[in-house]
Amino acid sequence: MRKLKVLPLVFLFLGVFIPSCSQEETEFNYDNLSGEWVMSAVELDEEFYKPSTGIFEFAKDSLYIKDFQDKVLSSSVLKFKDDSLQVGDQVIAKDQFSITDGVLYFNRLLGVRIKETSALLSKKELESRLYTSDWEHSKGLYRFKENKDLLFKKTEDSLYNKYCYDLKNYKNQWFLFKKGNQLDCNRDTQFVEQLFQWTDSSFVTYGLRDGAFQNIYYSSVEKEEQSFTKPNAFQLCNMYINKNNPLDRYYYKGTAYNGGLYAIRKIIAEKYIVPVDNTESGIFQVRFVVNCEGRAGLFESQSFDFDYKLKDFSAAIYDQLLSISKTLQDWIPGRNQAGEAIDTYKYLNYRIEDGKITRIYP
Repeated sequence: MRKLKVLPLVFLFLGVFIPSCSQEETEFNYDNLSGEWVMSAVELDEEFYKPSTGIFEFAKDSLYIKDFQDKVLSSSVLKFKDDSLQVGDQVIAKDQFSITDGVLYFNRLLGVRIKETSALLSKKELESRLYTSDWEHSKGLYRFKENKDLLFKKTEDSLYNKYCYDLKNYKNQWFLFKKGNQLDCNRDTQFVEQLFQWTDSSFVTYGLRDGAFQNIYYSSVEKEEQSFTKPNAFQLCNMYINKNNPLDRYYYKGTAYNGGLYAIRKIIAEKYIVPVDNTESGIFQVRFVVNCEGRAGLFESQSFDFDYKLKDFSAAIYDQLLSISKTLQDWIPGRNQAGEAIDTYKYLNYRIEDGKITRIYP
């Protein structure tokens, strides 16, 4: 297992990659590293990854970090050593970089080479093809709209989520960016995909999916208006939110209920009916997500006794508290350091004594 170290590499990249079981490692030296890599993911913790979008160019004794307009965002001196790699003032241990199965693992960042394609179409031609039909792959159905909205509906689901998209040309290669959410197009980028094959009825991209870099196939299907008529009432603004990541929890983010705990306690007191002759005691905990619109969803629950050992409450308590918790929908969303409304995990704990709620706390 690679040891994780916090080494801020000049530029923040965010994504998902899980190494395959069968791996072929390439010697890590300048000749194999030289050139450009699309950095598509960053590992934040063991088996926890988020998307990134940027270009690393290794040239002679320098590392250039660039955007998809070929603009250099930063540069650092690069020095190879026997047991490490020095990037500017940072020293990266040998176990923090490798090239395995054509994937560059570099100080928690994951990247791949740009595929060389021919028969380049113009942006207008590509967009025209995207607009004329809906596009299906194994995960669901996409609709690309002329206003840059991107609608997505999972297979066998009647509700759709709203995102945005953009096509960017980098050195005569096209890249598809899915990004944004129901509030803002200019945030929460998904894994970037390089377009490298297309016909009137299909196109193929290359990118990170299901834990590996691979071809992603899209097939044209006739547009049907009933396909996208029901928006999802609870859409995650950040599909990569992770309950095990402290940064995604409500602490210090400002997530709160309108009226505070007083309002929550008042609602619970009005709705909760103490079961007759009930002697159950313990803590009933509800975990959920408050999205960037202040709506709550993805409810989960667990129960403990007063020694914090897992236990079960009867349906008379369990069903009531979970159902009432789901009615609490007047949340103030948390915000990040940039002031943007974000998704956060939130908890409510109910202390139960002989079937009665004696305390409610976060």
